[in-house]
Amino acid sequence: MIEFVRAKKRLLWAFVLLLVWTCGYRYAADKAEAKQTALIATYRHSSMVAAEQYALQLKKAQDERQRWYDFSQKQGRKPVKKQYPPQTKKAGYLKTKEELLAELACLKAEMAALKKLDALIYGKEVRQKERNSSQG
Repeated sequence: MIEFVRAKKRLLWAFVLLLVWTCGYRYAADKAEAKQTALIATYRHSSMVAAEQYALQLKKAQDERQRWYDFSQKQGRKPVKKQYPPQTKKAGYLKTKEELLAELACLKAEMAALKKLDALIYGKEVRQKERNSSQG
């Protein structure tokens, strides 16, 4: 019976030791998690502060650029209204009878010159064919 009590006592001490170790492990894990959470919160806060500072600097730079742009627009030359030349008669205007007759005469002369040129080219080609056929 004494052995039985001793075995129970040992088992009880082992259980107490396991319980203490588990509580210590949980305490350390909770402490590490709290430290990690605090570190993450600090990082997020510092990131937000840095982003706000960057946004502020960016806004200042944009304002400065706009100020210089506005200044240059005030100092620059004022736009000049484009002046168009007076309109002349267009190609499709109504022609008088004399103008039409003069244009017709020019077109006839041009046509006659083109016909003569075409006849000369055709005659030259015919003569070359005759030469080639007589030689070959």
